[in-house]
Amino acid sequence: MAFRLKTSEPVADGLVRVVGEEIDKAAVDLTQADQEEAVHGLRTRCKKIRSVLRLNRAALGSAYREENRRYRDIARTVSWVRDYQVMVKSFDRLLKDCDGRIDRRRFSPVRRQLEQLRQATLNEALDEKLAGMRLQLTAANADMNAWSFEGKGFSAVEPGLSKTYAQARCAYRRAYRKPKSTRFHEWRKQAKYHRYHCSLIRRVWPDAMKTRVSELYKLTDTLGLEHDLSMLTDWLHHPEAPSLKHGSQQILLGLIETRQKVLRDQAEPIGRRLFAEGTKSFSQRIGAYWKSAQDIGRQEASDSSV
Repeated sequence: MAFRLKTSEPVADGLVRVVGEEIDKAAVDLTQADQEEAVHGLRTRCKKIRSVLRLNRAALGSAYREENRRYRDIARTVSWVRDYQVMVKSFDRLLKDCDGRIDRRRFSPVRRQLEQLRQATLNEALDEKLAGMRLQLTAANADMNAWSFEGKGFSAVEPGLSKTYAQARCAYRRAYRKPKSTRFHEWRKQAKYHRYHCSLIRRVWPDAMKTRVSELYKLTDTLGLEHDLSMLTDWLHHPEAPSLKHGSQQILLGLIETRQKVLRDQAEPIGRRLFAEGTKSFSQRIGAYWKSAQDIGRQEASDSSV
């Protein structure tokens, strides 16, 4: 099923159902023959599960930290596989954007070494590691039965929803107040959690929330490209990165910096629209959507019973 809460089910039941479905999907992802896709699928599922935990963090109490750490560590175990794949794609996109203005051959040592590192991560040992993760997910599924999600209706998710929105809104302001790659990465992380939360509660007003989720996808994808370039920059400064002649490295770093500025400029108006509301106002608006959806559901149920 989709990553959604149903308006007709108790919130606690819906949260447990969604997490269980994501665990099952993660286990299926790990069976893919393409190791890079298996890793990507696993990491995405873990992020979604962690977003559910954040939505009902207060009710989970001490279990939150333990479970959040569990899924964070599962994803981190193989994050380096995805990192090299992302850097290869980021490098190729960068040169394609500059096609006709630079001589690609000057940067071929970078592309060659990145590809070698990417290929080196794909091996039988990784297959064994992915198989071990399936066992971890089985254990995680069993432990989920001990969770205690409390609260009913909107009151069950309002604290987590508001906190994540406030964090994303704050991260947006901080990023442009003093632009740094770490601040844009933090904004992306918080915006992505907010995106998952909006996806979860999308049925409170499908049309309005669909538009918001779509804009959040656009934002996080743009910030994702910006972060990919930051990873490439960090790697180029690493002692093991290939040395380039005749100032080619400075040219490459300059191209990255220019492209990052373009991406940041593209993200700013999207962020301004998405996080224009104060946190209290946003929470009240979503609460009104929630109540309206429940009222409509009860009315429809009553009409169908007549």
